[in-house]
Parts: sequence; C-alpha cells; structure tokens
Amino acid sequence: MARHSRPLFARFPLHFCLLVLATLLPIPCMAADCTLSYGSPQSFGAGNGPSWVATGDFNGDGKKDLAVVNNLSSNVSVLLGNGDGTFQPAVNYGVGSGPTSVATGDFNNDGRMDLVTANVNSSNLSVLLGNGDGTFGAAASYVAGNLPYFVVTGDLNANGTVDLVVANIGSNDVSILSGNGDGTFSSAASYAVGSAPDAITLGDFNGDGRRDLAVANFSSSDVSILIGNADGTFSSADTYGVGTLASGIASADFNKDGRQDLAVANFISNDISILLGNSDGTFQSAVNYAVGSTPQSAIAGDFNGDGKIDVVTANYSSGDVSILVSKGDGTFEATANFAAGFNPNSVATDDFNGDNKLDLVVPNFSSNMVSVLLNTGPCTGIQDSDGDGVSDAFDNCPTTPNADQLDSDHDGVGDVCDNCPHTPNPDQRDSNGDGVGDACTPVPYPVGGVFVVGDLANLTSGATVNFWGSQWSQNNSMSGGSASNAFKGFEDGTAAPTCGGTWSSTPGNSSNPPATVPGLMAVIVSSTIQKKGSVITGNVKEIVIVQTNPGYGPSAGQQGTGHVVAVVCRSQ
Repeated sequence: MARHSRPLFARFPLHFCLLVLATLLPIPCMAADCTLSYGSPQSFGAGNGPSWVATGDFNGDGKKDLAVVNNLSSNVSVLLGNGDGTFQPAVNYGVGSGPTSVATGDFNNDGRMDLVTANVNSSNLSVLLGNGDGTFGAAASYVAGNLPYFVVTGDLNANGTVDLVVANIGSNDVSILSGNGDGTFSSAASYAVGSAPDAITLGDFNGDGRRDLAVANFSSSDVSILIGNADGTFSSADTYGVGTLASGIASADFNKDGRQDLAVANFISNDISILLGNSDGTFQSAVNYAVGSTPQSAIAGDFNGDGKIDVVTANYSSGDVSILVSKGDGTFEATANFAAGFNPNSVATDDFNGDNKLDLVVPNFSSNMVSVLLNTGPCTGIQDSDGDGVSDAFDNCPTTPNADQLDSDHDGVGDVCDNCPHTPNPDQRDSNGDGVGDACTPVPYPVGGVFVVGDLANLTSGATVNFWGSQWSQNNSMSGGSASNAFKGFEDGTAAPTCGGTWSSTPGNSSNPPATVPGLMAVIVSSTIQKKGSVITGNVKEIVIVQTNPGYGPSAGQQGTGHVVAVVCRSQ
C-alpha cells in the first residue's frame, strides 16, 4: 500500500484539499551565474496509484525512459522517452500485489536494463528481464522478508553481478539476495535494523572500497548503518537519530571532503536531516533543514550546476518538491519549492531532454500521473568531458569518447578505458603500473609448486585465503570431502593448471615450497583431494589471483595468507 494510506503506521488522513503556492522564479545560488530554476510540471499517464519511479535507457536509443510502479493496480508502467522531455504512452507489466518501489540493473549480464519491484502486499519481489527494445519479460518472484517496501541494486561482493537489497517494514530487517549473473538470485540473507525500515542507500562510508548500507527506519525515527565485509556480508547495525519518522535517504559528499554523507527525509517533522560522515563508518549528529509538508523521499545531485551536491525531497501533502542548494561545506541555503503535481510520492532525477541538466520526475499518487520538471537554469551542471553525448555522471568512461558505452565484462568500466576489458575488475587494480590490470596480467607461478586452497572460502574478489602452513587442512574445507592432513597447500606440477583439469603433489608433504612468493600469485581452488600412496591429486575448480601478505616462509609454521583480487577462470 502507499505510505500515505498504510494503517500500520497510523498516519493521519491526507485526503484534504491543498492550496499549493509554489514559485517558478529563479532562486539565487552560491554562484552568481548559476540560478536554480525549473519549469512547470508536465504530466504523463501511469497506472493506478503510482508510488515510485526509476529511470534508465530501456531500449538502447540513448534517451532516458521511466519505470513507474503503481501501488493500486499492481503493475509497472514503462514510458519510453522521446529525448525532448516528453514520453510515449505507458505500457504496463504485471508484478506482485501492492508494489511500492522499483529499481533497475543488468541482472543477467546481457547489456540490457532489467527491473525489480518490492511488493508490500504480497511480501515478495518481482524481477522483469529486459529485452533491450523497451519491452520486458514476465515477472519472476523472489521471497525477501515480511512486507518488503523498498529495493535497491548494486554489486555488494565485487564479483561483477548485481545484487538486491530490500527493506522489510514488517520484519524490521534488510534482505540481501545475491545475484547469480543469469537473472536469478540466491535465497535472502537478513540483517536486523530499526523499526519499519522504508528506504536504503548504498555507499562506502568507511573508505575501504566496499559497499555499505544506510537504512532509514520509519517508526524508530533513525538510521541504521551496516558496514560491508569483503565477502558481501555486513556487520551489525549502528544507529543514528534523525527527525520524526524517517521516510527517505540519500548519500553523497556534501562538504567536498571525500567522505560520504547522508540526507534523510522526515515525514512528520517536515525536514531533512544532514549527517556528515567521519570516513570511518561513523557520522556526526544530524542537522535539520525545513522542507515541504510530509516529505516522502530524498535524492542528491547538482541541480543548479555550480559543482556542489544539493538535495531534493518529494513532499506529498504540499504537492511540491523542495530543493536545498548546497554551500559546499555541508550546510545548505534555505529551501526552494517547485510545484510537482498532486501528491508526489517520490522523486528521481536524470537528463530527459539532452541539455546536460538534471531534470526531475515524480509519481503523483492520487492523479495516476507522473510529472516531469525540466531544469531551466543557465548552468548545465552535467559535464561531458569527452564530448561523446553521455554526461560524466552516467559515462562509464568519462575521459575517452564511447557513445556506445560498451562494457563487455559488466564491471561498470567502459571497454575503451578498462585495463582488463574482458575480466570483471571494477577496482582497476594495476599493481605494477604497466597499464594492464592485475586481473589480466599473467602471474608467474612460484618455483616449486602452485598453491591450492579449498572451495568453501567464498573466493570472490576481496576474500581472505590461507594457502600454506601447518593449519592448512583446518582452514581449507573441501565440498567433496575433508582435506588430507598430509597436504599443506602446494603442488609440484610445472605446467600451468587449467580450470576443469587436475593437479598433483608427489609427495604432498615433502615437496619443496618456494623460499618466497610474488606479490601477486595464481592459486588453485579445489573441491576434492585424493591420496593414493604418496601421490595427492585434486581437481581445478577455479583459479584466482591472490595478493599475498608479508610473513610467508617455507616452514609450515610461517603460513601464507592473502586476499583474492581477481578470478582467472571457473569450471562448470
């Protein structure tokens, strides 16, 4: 059900007449030549009770399209963009009952945008795979927690596939569904947060290069921070107070210190809470700024083109959007309001008419429309450094022209500037500085043997491994059986192993290990080990690149450890 009518939270009735007084006059910003200005809302038909909107290029024509979930008609409306700020009539696709949010991503790595909706009434998610021409396949259902209200997408474990994060207002937790890369998802893993979570944003809040979560909790009026681990799991939540009934959240760097900050919309106190980040995963106390009546969501972006990140809220009761223009130091100017149609339930941003300015779109719950507000300010705000027609904010290679945005390995880095274009490596690590990513650099095998690890160690990028030492068998589980105590983790073959092949050690515990190991080393992942006489053999399930830690020695008492930086191959 839509947030304004959900009895779970006993919100006051919103069925009353509103007199909306919203200015369309330019509002002066910090930069004298960058005034904030938006045109009158242009409305386009959606379904019944539109509650959330997402943007993307669904048919590959370079023009931004809309996906709108309709809470009362239980479907998603797709409106293809014409590139001039107008949209074609909606085409509807059925989803679960009572959808409340929608997100986009490439779930099956085919280069086409897919959709996922959170359906609060049917307590499930609907995944619709895109056909690349603006149409979508039938919805597939996945179970999250109780009453899933909000969904966001991202690669949480740096394995090159898109995962789902869901806020469940009924079970007071968030669910993580890891992507399999083929359009399907694993069973949900859940993490406790505050009471009635209804919005999520992703960010790196402690500067370790991993995705963290910030969750807005409606009933407990606070924010839960969950710091990400290397294997895609999360720590227990830390809590920060905000205004009354948190209803939306966004993350960005508001004071230009290189740290991620938070903006939280508060439904009853009619304000935005700004929490500046400390770079270690903690945040300063909230500072509040007044906005319109009953703000429902929050987004961040440079809306006046002055190079500073601003905040926008959609205000359900006052029928407008509020824009807080940033001063660049973590504080904001007084709110500017712009009319946005009747009962805007959320807000999203994109460039809908190709003028390199951030426009706004809101779903109007009570009028069954979506309203588009085109940015009419004098400053573009959206840079296109390489002149390829794709703004830097959305360009997967902003310094080299690539209008086709080809990304063969789906790691978010365009092929023309990817240092390993056919192997996912979103961190673009290049340890020796030769311009070729570590994921593509041939790694010399250590003289005396290739090391082996077990297959139950979550060996995706960032995972910790133990490849040698007296405790090897205890630290390396095999799904095909226990590792032999006679085997310490190295084999004596001289030929490079291949995925799907085998390795051997003769004998396992007395082959000479190398005196030293390189900083980057190829390591076999094995699921079975067999011992016949003095010969130990096993399968090659996977080969990974490990960045080794100091401390290794040829003695079994000097264990070898490291972490995975890339996956070379996997056997089927």
